[in-house]
Amino acid sequence: MKGTYFIQCDPTETVLDVKAKTQKRFTQPVSKQRLILMSTLHSTWTWCI
Repeated sequence: MKGTYFIQCDPTETVLDVKAKTQKRFTQPVSKQRLILMSTLHSTWTWCI
């Protein structure tokens, strides 16, 4: 399943926490996920899954 998805998370959550949320929502196993942290023009950060 390729694509860009947006999920809301807290600053205290780890990468593993974010992957676990993604697995629950999209049934993509944690071991198959690749997260890319992207900076935007507005100095915010976006996780691309």
